[in-house]
Amino acid sequence: MDGESWDLAFHTASSFTSNTNQQHYIGENLSVFAHTFGIGVAMFLTPATGLGVMPAFVRGFTNRENSNLGNFYENVVRGLVRFLLPIAFLIALILIAEGSVQTITSGKLTAETFTMGIQNMRIGPHAGIEAIKMFGTNGGGINGANAAT
Repeated sequence: MDGESWDLAFHTASSFTSNTNQQHYIGENLSVFAHTFGIGVAMFLTPATGLGVMPAFVRGFTNRENSNLGNFYENVVRGLVRFLLPIAFLIALILIAEGSVQTITSGKLTAETFTMGIQNMRIGPHAGIEAIKMFGTNGGGINGANAAT
């Protein structure tokens, strides 16, 4: 993370990999690459981990004859590919259809409004990050205002 202190970078990395997803960083300070491949991947993998553990708990409580709890990695991949990715993709398409920004470039879009004058809006992969953030109950966002934008 460019421009972030080591303790803030450690806090961000540890919170997103442990699914606590606290956002103490300013979203505008991260690059599109960091959001997509750092924060975005963690936003998919941590709910998939929960989906991988859930069947083992269910099998452990319900299956008395067999002590096999199943394959954790198989459950994670199934939860990710069959559940999280398709639903997040559909939610992202809905967000894009409703006017949310989804670009692979970062920058600012300048618009002149009647009441606020000139307003700068950040562009980037908003729809994709917001889709998994809302569906995977993750925190953190592309903007410092998080989901208020």
